[in-house]
Amino acid sequence: PLSGRELTTRALRNYSDAIRSVYDQTVEGINLGKGPDLIAHEVKLSANAFDKPYLIEFYGSVSHAVRAIYSGLLGWYDGNPTELNRLHPKDEAEKVARLAGGIKELEQKTRAAIKTGNFQWALKLADHLKWFGKSERELAREIKIEALRALAAQEYNAPNRNYYLSYAIELESGELDEVWF
Repeated sequence: PLSGRELTTRALRNYSDAIRSVYDQTVEGINLGKGPDLIAHEVKLSANAFDKPYLIEFYGSVSHAVRAIYSGLLGWYDGNPTELNRLHPKDEAEKVARLAGGIKELEQKTRAAIKTGNFQWALKLADHLKWFGKSERELAREIKIEALRALAAQEYNAPNRNYYLSYAIELESGELDEVWF
């Protein structure tokens, strides 16, 4: 908690400046023709924001704010024609598996991603793997649970951590058997 007019005014000004900076950097990226994912990885708070505990990304995050600003200004379409009419997820998974050298090779690459600590990549690969047979679906579920728990352990942002853990629990309980596809 903050108290005192000077301290609270300064904190609100810093907070406002941080929001303005994220907004301006996002619009700059948009004007350069960049998509939301690239902008979300590039936008940063200024160096002087890191010593202010009220600007810590505990509840929200800069990358999520960037995506929200982008979506609010331009909608869902990022301007990349590749994303205009995306493949069905199963078709994409089949093509990725062929690129990997087949389903067994995709399984190995998914397991390797977990072993090397590339948890976000493991989630992405598991999302492709889940489209094949029952054994691949089960492996994808196990890998996804492990990756979600590992990401949660590394996460400072409370809503992100909660979502990782909640989703892992739902996968473990079987509640997402039909839904997570």
